Amino acid sequence: MKQIIRAFASGLLLASVIIGIIYFLETDAKEENKPETISIEEMKQTLESEGYTVSTEESKEKTNEKNADTNKQPQENDKTTGNKESKEIRIYTLTIESGMTISEVSDALAEAKIIKDSTSFVSYLQDNGYGTAIQIGKFELTDRMTLEQIARTIANKN
Repeated sequence: MKQIIRAFASGLLLASVIIGIIYFLETDAKEENKPETISIEEMKQTLESEGYTVSTEESKEKTNEKNADTNKQPQENDKTTGNKESKEIRIYTLTIESGMTISEVSDALAEAKIIKDSTSFVSYLQDNGYGTAIQIGKFELTDRMTLEQIARTIANKN
């Protein structure tokens, strides 16, 4: 019985030593593979050099305020002209955000009176391969642009 207990204790000791060695070897390997940390300024510079736009919470708030103002401007222009066929060109800044669908984009354009019918614009985008090519960003559009010109502009295919 004494030999069985000694053998069991020896097995536990050997297993503990093996687990300890593996643990320390793995933590050393994890520290070697740890990615280099960079500062926020270095990250911003890297993103900007790759062509991305870095914005802060303050700039987002300013952008939202500007968008609210530009959304109001076309409505004010309509009230002042009073004519269906005005000689003024209506300019609209469309902001496409991540996650927006082409229906939402089309509805925003129809609401701003840049396009006449949102469903026909959605159909045009889908039929001509622009449905999946829409880019995130801000785009200057006018009511004199054709559906093709608008689609090329928001898909950056100029």
